[in-house]
Amino acid sequence: LVEPNHTQAYTVGMQWLGKPVWAGRFRARGELANLEMSPTFRTRPAATWYTSRAAEQGYTHQGQVLGAAIGPGSSSQHVAIGYVADAWQLEGTIARIRWQNDVQAERINYPSGGWCEHDVSMMGGGRASVNSRFGSIALSYLTGTRYNPFFSPRQPSCPGKNIGDVRNGTFSLRFEPVLPRW
Repeated sequence: LVEPNHTQAYTVGMQWLGKPVWAGRFRARGELANLEMSPTFRTRPAATWYTSRAAEQGYTHQGQVLGAAIGPGSSSQHVAIGYVADAWQLEGTIARIRWQNDVQAERINYPSGGWCEHDVSMMGGGRASVNSRFGSIALSYLTGTRYNPFFSPRQPSCPGKNIGDVRNGTFSLRFEPVLPRW
């Protein structure tokens, strides 16, 4: 009763589809996930999510972590806004993931640099798709940067590029044909 958030984790999502406008609808989606250790770890022992005394490596199935894709000790936020019509869709998205924050939180004598000391990914992109009698074709692009993946202390010039920062992008083109019915 004193610390109800001691072993709390959550994933919450929502989607809103607006009233018909022109030939389609506006859509907004969002999701929050938090698997980070509770701040109560400072006063009470708390383990990283998906781990225990019986499974220190974490709960896995044939070596693959069970649970949220962000992994233990992480948190994420995702927002997408778009327009959905019968024959086509268009959407923009932004996301943030703070990776393995439990590892960083447990480090002793780590220099405090505010947000600069966290392993964080920031992403943004868009997606468009068109449906026809032959099938659907979708085009998407997502780009992002992972800042400080090795928890190395930043230079006084923070924010700025640090050794180990990784920037990448993903472009995909997908075609799904309509198969004839026999």
